[in-house]
Amino acid sequence: MYLISVEKLAAMIESGKTDFVVLDVRPPKYYEAGHIKGAMNIPLTMLIEKMNTVSKDKTVAVVCTMDTNSAFAVAVLQMNGYNAWIVEGGIPSWENSGRPLVE
Repeated sequence: MYLISVEKLAAMIESGKTDFVVLDVRPPKYYEAGHIKGAMNIPLTMLIEKMNTVSKDKTVAVVCTMDTNSAFAVAVLQMNGYNAWIVEGGIPSWENSGRPLVE
């Protein structure tokens, strides 16, 4: 399985790189309560029908509350031609590292 640490993701975001997208697969109410700045939201239950809104030209960093949901999303994305990675530890790890969430 492909994993990316929150530290690596934060460095990518801070560098201003545009060759990746952060995909938050949590339900909208959780996304709206707090998410990684710049992340797009496609709930896991809608991923198959809405994944075409994500560019295949970009690496997809998938974040959720639980790595198991992220792993499922990454598997679906990879089977459909995306270069997708799990943000290890998800939103809890992001918060525990002292990084902010935005509403």
